[in-house]
Amino acid sequence: MSDEDYESLVAEHRKSQKEIDARIKSISGVSMQEITTELEKEIEQAKNKIAPQKTPACPECKAPVKPGDRFCASCGAKLEWKMQ
Repeated sequence: MSDEDYESLVAEHRKSQKEIDARIKSISGVSMQEITTELEKEIEQAKNKIAPQKTPACPECKAPVKPGDRFCASCGAKLEWKMQ
């Protein structure tokens, strides 16, 4: 495929995408960008809910702590570990 043919296809695709976006906005009242942004926020929230915390943190200052530490090395808060 020549560079000219490629550029022509890209331009055609972009034009089609703009038409589709306009149709979606006219039907729903929301643009594809707004839909995409909202979905990305929801996905990030879902990931945060299911992702385990990799490094334990002090509940007071949020500094990283090691499992088994009795006190936070950063702020001195007493740490309590729950058995699972």
